Order: sequence, then structure tokens, then C-alpha cells
Amino acid sequence: MTLIGNRHLPLLAEGTATVATAGTPVQVTAIKGKKLEIQALAANDAKLIAIGLAATVDGLSTPPVGRKVLYATQSDVFEEKDVSTIYIDSDVDGEGVGFTYFA
Repeated sequence: MTLIGNRHLPLLAEGTATVATAGTPVQVTAIKGKKLEIQALAANDAKLIAIGLAATVDGLSTPPVGRKVLYATQSDVFEEKDVSTIYIDSDVDGEGVGFTYFA
């Protein structure tokens, strides 16, 4: 169990997701959890990682489009009925995020 906010949630797994081609959204995970913590990787050269639904996330637009934009090594937690609907995009090829998802 891991404490997220004021609740203990079972940890399902951890991993990374990489945007191969900037401007092409990538699914963070296919696993259906309810909470997803995402952190931009320290090794990223990009200025940003945009996070949102596949059809609405775009790291190349000005301003970037998404529910949230992470800069440098920022992180955020997303709660959804199904976190497999969350995608990332960046403004540079090969950038990514680390993630942890919970039941």
C-alpha cells in the first residue's frame, strides 16, 4: 500500500513511457488502474510533456494542449475511472515520463 493524498492505495506497477515522435500522442499504460502518478524524466531535453486524452493532447502546438503540462521534472497525480485513457506528447522526439499506477 502506498499513501496518495490521504488514502492508501495498492501499488499495481511502475514503468516509463516514451514519445518516439513529437506530435504523436503515446498511451502511458494499457493497464486499467484508477490513479496514475506521472513525472517528467530528468534526462529529457524537451521543455514540456503534455498530458491528456489521445485526441486532445499535443506537445507541438503553441500553447501546448492537454489537461496538464509538466516542465522539467515536475510530477502530478491523475485520477480516472480508467487511467489507460491518458496519453503523453512532447515537443522533442524521444522524451518521456516515469509513472506509477494504483488500483
